[in-house]
Parts: sequence; structure tokens; C-alpha cells
Amino acid sequence: MSLYVLYINESSFSLFQCYGIFKMEENDMAKHVDDRPRFRKIVDLAGFYKFESSEAPKQVKAISKGRVSAKLQNFLLDNLPELEAEKKPEFKLGVKDIKLGARIFRKTNIPCICDKYVLELIRGVHKHFDLLTRFPEPCNLDGDRREPTKRIKKSVPLLKYKLFGCTVEDLKKGRTRYRAATLMDTVSVHYTVTRSKDSKLLLDTNTLGDPVQFRVGRGEVIRALDLGICGMFVRGERRLKVPVSLGYETKSGRGTKDIKGPKGASGHKLIIDVTLVAVDF
Repeated sequence: MSLYVLYINESSFSLFQCYGIFKMEENDMAKHVDDRPRFRKIVDLAGFYKFESSEAPKQVKAISKGRVSAKLQNFLLDNLPELEAEKKPEFKLGVKDIKLGARIFRKTNIPCICDKYVLELIRGVHKHFDLLTRFPEPCNLDGDRREPTKRIKKSVPLLKYKLFGCTVEDLKKGRTRYRAATLMDTVSVHYTVTRSKDSKLLLDTNTLGDPVQFRVGRGEVIRALDLGICGMFVRGERRLKVPVSLGYETKSGRGTKDIKGPKGASGHKLIIDVTLVAVDF
């Protein structure tokens, strides 16, 4: 059984996955919570949504009254494991307020829990929030890269991290002697789109001939590609595990606005394997 913890402050929703919690004694839990390096080992950022300045008061007010806003509902559905019909969930969501947990369950069927372990974890998240939400930067704008410390088999990603709910896995470095792609660059890529639920291939741009070309950061492609292409080198390969909120537009308005996907992609979690073919600086 996996445990996730929901943390809400005045500027964001955050979701954290926790490891080995139920095997700990209460005293041992307190030691982990009070020690930054130890706490970092048992808690991992699974999703993050920063409020826009105009919506922050509305979200804070809704939470203070124990209401589940549409933003919170979509955030949880996008970043937690999918719930399968007629199958018992394999995870629980830890919340600070049991009444909020009951409302979340009524709206989403997500099982919620509020006990001494969850409250201790939320205390730790509050205490070490700056550390836990420090997003990894494998490449800076000049193309410098953090190298793996050990020799790793090809089947294992060189680097894996999460960014705003999208899991990014670097599979191949590419030509590191050249500058990495960044915002406002025009890039050419080939990519495949696979539905996460059943591994069905929905799109392969290699079959279309020429690579797909777009300008990074201009909203010409889904947000997952706009976020995920930055830091890649030419001939580099990267895998993106995409939640619904960063995927193709759905009828309900979720996903990337005005970007229509291949048949069967809308409203589903996706896996996108992308190869950077060229960069026009």
C-alpha cells in the first residue's frame, strides 16, 4: 500500500509520496521528521501546482472552508495513480483534516487517511518545504550537465526527476559539446506517444517523414514537451510520463488549451519518447 500526502499552503498544492512509513516506530518517525537529510529519503515530490496570483485567494478560501475546488480535484486525479473500476485502490492519500478527506473521497473516490503518521509527515513537509520543492536542474542554459556517479546500464535512465507532475527520464545524453536546447529555440524532434494505461501506440512521427518543428515555450505543442525539451542536447533521447493536465486538450478543458491530440490520447496519462534532431539557436 502506497502513501501520498497532500500539503496545501497559501501559494500552492503539493503532493508527496512517502516510503517505509508504516514500518516505523513513533519515536523513529519524529527523528526522521526533524532531520532534513533523513526526511528527504522517505519523502519524494510527486506533484506541484503553483497558484496564479489571481486565483490564490479563491483556493485558500475554499480550503479554509473544507471545500474541494475543481483545481484541487484535477490536481489529485492528474498526479495520483489511476483508480481502476471494481478494484481496490493500492494507495491512500494523507490529509491534515479528516473532513477535507471525506469531501475528497466523495468527489473522486480517492481513499483518504488522517492519523498520527500523516500529521507528523505534514509537519515535516512544512518544516522542510524549501528542500522538498527544489526542482532538479540536470542542464543549465549553457549546456552543463550533472554526470551520473556510477556506470549505469543502458536500460536504466541516466537521470530521473519530476517537474510539475511530469516524470522526466534521460535515456541518452546526445552531443554534449554543443549548447542544450532552451526557451525560444526552434527545435526539430521525432517522438512517439503511447497511452500509459494499456501501452497502446497512438502516434509515431517517424512514420510522417520530416521531424516535427516548433519553438520552445510558445505553446505550439503540449506543455509536457515545452517543459521537457529544455536541457536536451542534439541526438539526445528523453522519456516523459505525462499527466492529463500537461497532455492534450480534453472536452472538459483539462490539458493544454487548443492542442488536439491523436485519437485516444485526450484525457489519458501518456508516455512520450522524444529524440532531439536539431536545434536552431
